[in-house]
Amino acid sequence: MGLRQMLYEEGRINGINEGRLKGIDEGIDEGITRGLHRGIKSLLKVKFGEEGLKLMGRIREIKDPAKLDAIMVAIGGGCYGIAADASQGRNDHWPS
Repeated sequence: MGLRQMLYEEGRINGINEGRLKGIDEGIDEGITRGLHRGIKSLLKVKFGEEGLKLMGRIREIKDPAKLDAIMVAIGGGCYGIAADASQGRNDHWPS
């Protein structure tokens, strides 16, 4: 195998690995976002009934975990910064 072929193969493998890692990160962020949306929906229903659920259309447009976490805290649930920390790979706030 020539140098050119080796460099091409190395670049291809690196690209595949970077793509996998990006996909994993995006999947984690999506999971956190979905969980926060569900939590907010539950809090709204418990605290404000069906009237509170009318806000979910606008809340579902929000994808930033830190903003969603702030909404949960404002409603009366959530833990300061947990979603933002988890989406950045820092989970030292989660209970063991």
